[in-house]
Amino acid sequence: MSPIQEGRLIGLLVAGLWLGWIISWLLAARWFAPVKERAGILRQLPDRLITILGAVLVGFTPPPNFPAIYAPLTQRLFHYGFTTAWILVGFIALGIAVMWWARLYLGSL
Repeated sequence: MSPIQEGRLIGLLVAGLWLGWIISWLLAARWFAPVKERAGILRQLPDRLITILGAVLVGFTPPPNFPAIYAPLTQRLFHYGFTTAWILVGFIALGIAVMWWARLYLGSL
């Protein structure tokens, strides 16, 4: 397998893991009991903004005509090989598994 193909495979696998998690999490919300009391929107706002910012920074791909002043945002912070990438894919899968374990076994506390 060429490096380009392996990189694409890793990227598709990571995207598939996260997409599968989002779909399963939304479907699971249908069979779990609803929360009894929810914090107000103003109280949730800081948490939601941080979450949205994190999601944007993780998934951000600048357009080709992106202003040069923002060039540091387009640079990778870490450079690693395919072995490390496969280990990180394993960590993503493990994290999703632990998250589901917690939802199933600790969710009714």
